[in-house]
Amino acid sequence: AAIYKQEKPALRPVDDSLIFKRHFIPTGFPPMKIALFILWSLCLLSVAALALVPNLMAMHNGADKMLHLCVFCILMLWPTMTFEKPRFIAVALITLVCIGIGIEAAQIYIPSRNPEIMDMAYNVLGIISGLIIGYLLRESYQSLLPLARAHTHMKQTAQNR
Repeated sequence: AAIYKQEKPALRPVDDSLIFKRHFIPTGFPPMKIALFILWSLCLLSVAALALVPNLMAMHNGADKMLHLCVFCILMLWPTMTFEKPRFIAVALITLVCIGIGIEAAQIYIPSRNPEIMDMAYNVLGIISGLIIGYLLRESYQSLLPLARAHTHMKQTAQNR
């Protein structure tokens, strides 16, 4: 009886860029959504940095509360309107709540800044407002983005197979 040797498959060279893409770039997201996510992250960092600057600007008569509400509403709008999976929206919501509370807590250590419970409340109220408005505007926003439409069409085609 003849004994056959099994040949081992040849090893392919490893493409480092492929490993980076596989582990660090979410699959299934169009490039426009990735760019918007990066922009959103930069906005979060900017808000956190500006909130921790001593005496950036003095506001009176509740204007600072409206600023808290509007900024966090806008920051919650994009994830709510863009992400299709609820878990991504939940991560954005939890991130914003932690940042909103964390900013106020960090102001304890900054001279001439006073943390306020009402600022935290308006941050959370802004997040909830952004979540509600985002869900109301979600369909019209996604229909305006050609990449989102193409991505949705590809998903529907894959599901129908």
